[in-house]
Amino acid sequence: MPKRKLWGMAQYSSNRVLAVGAGLKPAHTPAGLSKQYWGMAALCLAALALRLGPAWANRFHPDEALYASWGLLIRTGRDVWLSQQTADKPPLVFYLMAVSFHYVWRSEIAARLPSLVAGVLSVPLVFQISSKSHATLPSWIAAALVAFSPYAIVFSATAFLDPVMVMFALAACAAARRGRAG
Repeated sequence: MPKRKLWGMAQYSSNRVLAVGAGLKPAHTPAGLSKQYWGMAALCLAALALRLGPAWANRFHPDEALYASWGLLIRTGRDVWLSQQTADKPPLVFYLMAVSFHYVWRSEIAARLPSLVAGVLSVPLVFQISSKSHATLPSWIAAALVAFSPYAIVFSATAFLDPVMVMFALAACAAARRGRAG
């Protein structure tokens, strides 16, 4: 392997994964990133900043408290399979909450972290879905509408299941759009 390819290979591959995962075309140089990549990073940071305020401003809704308690039961090991609870929801979000409780301590923001991350990840997913069928400008508009949508901002700052389900639905659409369904 030539010396040029060996230098920066890890950086190039990680940049390529990030850029391709967001539906962006990476730059051809190992150290360089495209303007599109930086634009999407700025849009995701803006989306995150808009979602952080409501996440800390409000206390738990009763349903959020119930979902967080199920996440805590999983985290503490008292009911890992939720067999003692009448959980009528898909359990993936509760397991994500348990992981969040493990790394961010037991707080309201830890319970809301999966929804926050899902809300931010929805922005590049919408861009990726729309960039396959439209020009660049409509794709940016679609991503900006998701990033700055009041409904998406408010729901991403909760411990409800909806933002995570929407993010996985968008990921499935993006995978199907690329021909990687299944």
